[in-house]
Amino acid sequence: AHRLAVEVKATKTEYRPGDEVDADILVKNAAGKPDRAELTVYAVDEGVLMLTSYHTPDPLPSFTGRRPLSVFSLENRDHLARILPLRRGERLANLGYERQSGAMDDKGGEGGGGGDAPRADFRATAFFQAGVVTTPDGKAHVHFKLPDNLTSYRLMAVAASQGDRFGSGDSTFRASKTLMARPSVPRILRVGDKSEVGIVVSSKGTAAIDVDVVAKVDTRAPKEEKAVGNEKVKPTKLPVIAAFVGPTQRRVHVPKGGNVEVRLPLEAKASGNIEISFKVSSGGDSDTVIVARKIDEPVHEEVTAAYGETNKAAAIGLGDLVKASTEGSLEVKMSSSALVGIDGAFDELARYPYGCTEQIASRLLPLVYVSDLARDVGVRVPAMNDAVIDEAVGALLRHQGETGGFGYWEEDREEEWLSGYVVLALDAAAKKGAFVPRGSLDRSVEYLRRALGTLHFEEGEAVDKKDDDDESESIVQTEDALTPKDKEARAFAEAAFVADVLAVIGKSDPGYLHRLYDARPKKPLFAQALLLHAMAVARMPKAELEALAEEIKQRLRITASAAVADGEAASFYAPLLDSPARTTALVLRAFLATNETHPLAPRLARGLLDFRKADAWRSTQENAWSLLALDTYRKSFERVTPDFEAKVFLGSDKIGEAGFHDRSLAESTFVVGNGRLAELGGPVSFEVSAGDAAKSNRLFYGTRLHYKTKELPKKPLDRGFFVQKLVRAVRPNELSEASKWIPRKSSPEAKAGDLVIIDVLLESAEPQSQVVIDDQLPAGLEAIDFKLDTVATLQKVDDGNVAVKKGEAAPAGMFANLGVPFREDPFHREMKDDRVLTFLNDVHPGMYHFRYLARATVPGKYVVPPTVASCMYSPEIYGRSKAETFEVRAK
Repeated sequence: AHRLAVEVKATKTEYRPGDEVDADILVKNAAGKPDRAELTVYAVDEGVLMLTSYHTPDPLPSFTGRRPLSVFSLENRDHLARILPLRRGERLANLGYERQSGAMDDKGGEGGGGGDAPRADFRATAFFQAGVVTTPDGKAHVHFKLPDNLTSYRLMAVAASQGDRFGSGDSTFRASKTLMARPSVPRILRVGDKSEVGIVVSSKGTAAIDVDVVAKVDTRAPKEEKAVGNEKVKPTKLPVIAAFVGPTQRRVHVPKGGNVEVRLPLEAKASGNIEISFKVSSGGDSDTVIVARKIDEPVHEEVTAAYGETNKAAAIGLGDLVKASTEGSLEVKMSSSALVGIDGAFDELARYPYGCTEQIASRLLPLVYVSDLARDVGVRVPAMNDAVIDEAVGALLRHQGETGGFGYWEEDREEEWLSGYVVLALDAAAKKGAFVPRGSLDRSVEYLRRALGTLHFEEGEAVDKKDDDDESESIVQTEDALTPKDKEARAFAEAAFVADVLAVIGKSDPGYLHRLYDARPKKPLFAQALLLHAMAVARMPKAELEALAEEIKQRLRITASAAVADGEAASFYAPLLDSPARTTALVLRAFLATNETHPLAPRLARGLLDFRKADAWRSTQENAWSLLALDTYRKSFERVTPDFEAKVFLGSDKIGEAGFHDRSLAESTFVVGNGRLAELGGPVSFEVSAGDAAKSNRLFYGTRLHYKTKELPKKPLDRGFFVQKLVRAVRPNELSEASKWIPRKSSPEAKAGDLVIIDVLLESAEPQSQVVIDDQLPAGLEAIDFKLDTVATLQKVDDGNVAVKKGEAAPAGMFANLGVPFREDPFHREMKDDRVLTFLNDVHPGMYHFRYLARATVPGKYVVPPTVASCMYSPEIYGRSKAETFEVRAK
């Protein structure tokens, strides 16, 4: 009786790319009479829907299904002042439902006929519109323009009407052309790759025809202008980034109802963006398709940086410039603020390649807490907009567990300290205007309050906050191996952080803070700093604040110009991501909370800035907390108006000058290309001319030399991890047997269409935490994701224990003796276009084996950068394999 019949049809079943589509919807109730309803209407590529076996939603069971009776208690005082779920000025966060931006845009070329307009607008969702309301006779009409895909679309409508009536319906239509070109280009390309890119030419409804094929590759102009000195100019000539090798025109014979593949060798010469276009024509029919690709360098950029200050003159040596290629440059910054170069930390957070819960929260925190700092220093990063803040909020909420806490990944074990860190970010985002569902935030706060009751830190108590049935181990040793005092210290640290978070969000517990204060002796320094900050925010007694601050001061390493905190030596603090830089930031933050003009703050700020490696700190944790602490510092201490002129020289040549006469954080930046570096040499020197003696005349400067090395590493490297990668091609019928073994050596080639087994071996002599294995793929391979429903499960391969094939020698190197079984610890895996990432929370001493499957796709010879394993929060601990090449041969 509650079922609505929904009929949705486009006016035609066949369209051309870029055509205008009209569709009509008719809604009837169970009696067969028209019904007024509200609709959500959308059209999606059928091939994409097949990846997850997507069914057109039927809302009826959700609203009419049987439910058991239930009784629960509710504390509603926190909700009384929040009647509306969306307050004035708030934005609706992207909570996992991506808005299909551009669905209503007018794209797709010239006019509805398709004609010869190039096809470059490829979108899986052609149309999405919610809130479509039918007329009283149950009818509605929608109009939209197709993108340039050649595919079948499913047009869907989901309806709801008064009287609890629901229903849905769908239909299909196709976008095609008489003559069609389907590109076959690797998803990624690297400098040095030689790929046989191409297209598949097919015809529809014609006899056998001869088709002319023309290919072209163009360099795309960079989106951002390049800085030269203090001026911004666009490059006058675009470099050659990629080029076809040999003829770019072919004529092929396409049989009736058939298709022909055309391949053309393309060589990637330099990094940058390209557009590859293919045009096919026969008689009056034609099709042109444009594919955009980015060509990357196969190695990471090398960066060296130095910072300093002077009120007269200073110089910095650049070192050996022989390795610097023409693609690098020297960047010099001058400022009247000690925070010169701080934009590097924002940049590092924005471009950090991984996305666990902590890293998403670390990106979000500075954006919502210190957005004015970013604006003042002129940071221009992709994350500095509301949409990305909302996206980060949505990503965090997808990692929330059933009890309100958060783990590192979806469905991962909830962690107390990590949950507190996320709550800190979500609360700040909500106060900044982003929409954070009140219920989700309240559940998280209740989780933290419950956690305080399970964290026992009084001396003499045995602590085991794990459930009895939780067999998980700590990073360094099992929970049973920790002494009671070890457990107390770690529990104290977690409790101090959770208590600090609750204080910051306005829900402090003074009684609990007193308990922490009484238990503070011999506890870790970073935990004492968190406790001091929490007590200052909660306005605890001044005598207690002064006593705790003095105790913390006695544990610092203080010199005439800087003050720093040392990290805790105990390795069981590793799960809390402790480091000297982060502890220094926490101490600076705590001291400024007790006294905004604390006399030790300038030296702590200097020490914290000195921890930077290159142009940022080592990890997302260090970057986030350093930015928060330094923003508080500059608001308190950088109040004196400067008045001076400064000049900068490279060798004997002046490369820039600037004046500083106000309290702006703006930096003067000067860039010198590596072509001039070799000519001018060094060092970089600075001169200051003071103005008003009553004002500040201190210049803060930074230099950043970056370049890319062309030579890939030919030998593996062990800096805490030994990594080995083994690759081999198999036919589908050989996969089952081949999966039982690890090969003796890696194979450098495969045929297009082959399956490729990739084995990654990892060895660690020491326990480590938060490890990522970054295994880059050659451009001619695509990793197979078994989470997709279109992948045959019979092709699945497993990680874990395997053996060396009988009669073959074991792999060389660290894994010569495979009599010891591999460890099997939980891990999280992500498959990207260019790499496969494996994340481990805990790495214990021993050997690990990881395996995944790929398919050889586009023929060519490809660069394979090293496979790298590293600690995300201690990047100096890492290991890599050697770089190689891999060839995909044509069948």
